[in-house]
Amino acid sequence: MSEYVDGLPWSQFIAENVLEQSQRFTIAETLINTIHAFHEKQLPHGDLCPEKLLVLAGEQTAITLIGLLEFSDELTADNRYQPDNPESTDAFGRDCFAVYRMVEELFSEDMPVPVQAELERAKQTVDGIPIALDPLLQSLRAPEQAEIKQVVESELQDKVIPVCWGTDDWPQEMKLLEQNDGIYHFHCNWSANPRFAHELRCYITGLGERLLVDLDPDNRTINRILYKKGLSIEESIKAGKYSQAKINTQLSLQRGSLNQRNTFIELLFNLEPVIDAIIERANPNQEMDEDDFDSSESSPVELWQALSDTEVDLRDIVNIDSTDFQESPSGCLLYPYTTESGADLSFELDDKIIVYIKDKRESVQLGELRLNETTPNLLAIRFDFDAARKRISSGSQLLLESIRDKSSRELRQRALQRVIENKAEIQHLPQYFDYHQKPCMQQMQPRPSAETLRELYDQPGQRFNEQQLMAFQQLVELGPVGVLQGPPGTGKTTFISKFIHYLYQHCGVNNILLVGQSHASVDNVAIKARELCHTKGMELDTVRIGNELMIDEGMLSVATKALQRQIQHKFHREYDLRVSSLGKRLGMAPLLVKQLCQLHRTLNPLMVTYGQYSRELDKVEQTKSSSISHQERLTELLEQSNQLKLRTQEIVNSIFDESLLKTLVYDETLIRQLAEQIAIQCSYNNPENLERFLQLLEMSQEWMDVLRGGEAGFDRFMFKSKRLVCGTLVGVGNRRLELAESSFDWVIVDEAGRAQAAELMVALQSGKRVLLVGGS
Repeated sequence: MSEYVDGLPWSQFIAENVLEQSQRFTIAETLINTIHAFHEKQLPHGDLCPEKLLVLAGEQTAITLIGLLEFSDELTADNRYQPDNPESTDAFGRDCFAVYRMVEELFSEDMPVPVQAELERAKQTVDGIPIALDPLLQSLRAPEQAEIKQVVESELQDKVIPVCWGTDDWPQEMKLLEQNDGIYHFHCNWSANPRFAHELRCYITGLGERLLVDLDPDNRTINRILYKKGLSIEESIKAGKYSQAKINTQLSLQRGSLNQRNTFIELLFNLEPVIDAIIERANPNQEMDEDDFDSSESSPVELWQALSDTEVDLRDIVNIDSTDFQESPSGCLLYPYTTESGADLSFELDDKIIVYIKDKRESVQLGELRLNETTPNLLAIRFDFDAARKRISSGSQLLLESIRDKSSRELRQRALQRVIENKAEIQHLPQYFDYHQKPCMQQMQPRPSAETLRELYDQPGQRFNEQQLMAFQQLVELGPVGVLQGPPGTGKTTFISKFIHYLYQHCGVNNILLVGQSHASVDNVAIKARELCHTKGMELDTVRIGNELMIDEGMLSVATKALQRQIQHKFHREYDLRVSSLGKRLGMAPLLVKQLCQLHRTLNPLMVTYGQYSRELDKVEQTKSSSISHQERLTELLEQSNQLKLRTQEIVNSIFDESLLKTLVYDETLIRQLAEQIAIQCSYNNPENLERFLQLLEMSQEWMDVLRGGEAGFDRFMFKSKRLVCGTLVGVGNRRLELAESSFDWVIVDEAGRAQAAELMVALQSGKRVLLVGGS
């Protein structure tokens, strides 16, 4: 099937039309917005070039992408529109590179100043790959009237401010303090030393370099400047994380004396964090806004605990308008109510909703909300105990929470508590997130040599850059916690796939948990890792946890349900053969084996369910209660148990003589009683071998139950037995997987910066080593 689309290929359209500058702006913006729309839907092209764009000019310019659904892994675009090393980035990064190149060609004759500046900035990034399309779009939208102003501002920013100091470690010849992506990170705080409490400590961090400036605001002077070179990656990452402001103006360093009135001091006193610190010190009792709260002053444990505690407050709140209730036909009490938010309740009909009453310090569970009887004006409650309704008065606030949400919240809180109490695999894990404590990094593995890594993974046009090489070596060697940070398009996905392969092949790693915030991010990394391992002759034993509808097609073959179907099919194919073989070794006739298997398949599910009802019935009967819900549950269990017994009797009646029925006891031993009768009828007199055969049938049934019960046992079995376990943070946190009881050699978290602390700890608690991956 094919479709005809109007338009000319990009190159032909540009060549055949004389375009005015305004038309070029429109075409460029349309190109960026078109690619942007696909990227927002997680649909990168990855092989973009002018031949794969159709342009249709009219009242509104339209651009159509072709070749988006090519299933070949080979890149077919002109090399001019691909980075020198295409594998150093992902499909999103390759799209950004191609768009920047096409916009540059579009404006080649008359390049606007803002666009030229942005194109030049992009060329200075790692491998010349732009980090995003937004900066280019913003440069196109800058009004032409502002171009002169922007040139002036650019010249001012390019002006270098000299910083001089007289100590010997300062350079004699002027040198620039190297910027980090065109900026310096700045943050400040008052000195903790009582002797220097009047000094404001200012940190200015560039690329691998930092200035520590002790500023005296009262006298408007600088008391000391320390110059530090050779910052570690961790220190650079922290500087960006805790940055309070960014300095665009370049600074030069030279040995000398600093004048009291100079541009550097003026620069510091004009920074907002410095102004805020001085005002705060002058008005210490002034109430602070939430935005002014500096998280670096609190320990991670305090922050995590505070965030965890607030989760309870996120439950839906309803106000009871009156205690004049009605009673529904099912026995629920209906109270007039209004929601605290003013919006209607938005629970799913199949949700089980717990009702709590808000008390002074805690909330008390009262019962269950019946959604099918609740209206926008009347709240239907089934109380757990008689005295519960007496706690409700006019104006009472009730909290509503689904069982699903409650279970998820409690799972996160337990994980966080385990980490706080040092019960995680990594001892003292919170210290690695504390800005005020330097983590105790240990040598975990021998440092791989640059030559080894290049020999393993470098290919023509696909080479490690120096930053990637250094990061790889440090992450392997030092631990137990590592951080990999970089903007989109810098090759993090390819890096992680190589890292995973190296861990398995050269570090003796047994199992890895790979998680992320989104399904797409997890699948992208996992697919890349499996492909790399395959090319290296290693088949990576993988399981993908999650809903099949959300999983990438490339990972469906290792999804839990797919693996379950494969093993189930194989097991059933071999089941009859194995059972017949054992029966033959035990001296059983084929007819006896067939009848015993038929009996077990027919009655075992009924007897398992009957046993469950009996145990629950005993438990309920031991609980002395006169509540309505308790009596209803007791009656329900008795009815279900009697119905099951009648069904079993009907089946037995259809197989055996009536004379046998009088001697049978209908409990969990029923199958053994009937098996003995079948053995007698078949003249088989070996009770010991009969028992062994029945035990085999029971074990086989248990395994088949595991295969059928993918929602519990099978998923857990795969989770604990596969070498690479992949899923979202929410998916692997499912209670049935028992993640807290599992242990992984490595836990790798993609998009870690987007996760809440408690959510993150669900995965981190089980890792002996951890790698956090995120954008800058």
